[in-house]
Amino acid sequence: MDSQAALAWVEDQPASPTKNASMQSVISSLGQSDPQAGMALSQSLTSKSAKERAQQQIIAQWSQDDPRAAAQYASKLPAGSLKSSQMKNIAGQLAQTDVPAALAMAQGIGSTQEKEDALKGVVQTWAGNDSTAAAAYVQSLPDGKLKNEMMNGVISQLANKDIHGALTIIGNLPGKARDDAQQSIAAQWAQNDAPAALAYGQSLPTGEA
Repeated sequence: MDSQAALAWVEDQPASPTKNASMQSVISSLGQSDPQAGMALSQSLTSKSAKERAQQQIIAQWSQDDPRAAAQYASKLPAGSLKSSQMKNIAGQLAQTDVPAALAMAQGIGSTQEKEDALKGVVQTWAGNDSTAAAAYVQSLPDGKLKNEMMNGVISQLANKDIHGALTIIGNLPGKARDDAQQSIAAQWAQNDAPAALAYGQSLPTGEA
């Protein structure tokens, strides 16, 4: 039975919680092969929570298969928590192939918290592929909590491949940002090479780690 036939069968059933759950499942399945049709059909769900779950599942899969198309669709959704959370997820996927587009999408998110989370996710993904470029971008941002958190994400990614490169970046950070990064990298380093991490910590001036 294909998705459309399954949906028709479910729609003929008496109203019940089981019917709503079945419709959500069928619509999510349809969304894998035809996301726009799945999203349109999700509007027929009477339960708000079931509708949002179905839409989240469809867009999550869509963003993996075609993040640009998913981003275009999500940008037209009504403002609200669903739009913000979906744009954040799509931006994370888009960062794998198109960092400028992912950053632009993240900047367009209405919710401040979702926007910051999206930006941190994009930069961390970027750092996994090109830590030098990601670090340069973060350095260009205004000083503040978000910049520090984003830089810590870059350093964490870089430390997995080039601990000395990460230490060089940390050494160029100002004040508290440097102190926070030193503590973070020492803990991360200790998981792989405890003696070297201990030696690093002991080499820092008192109060810096």
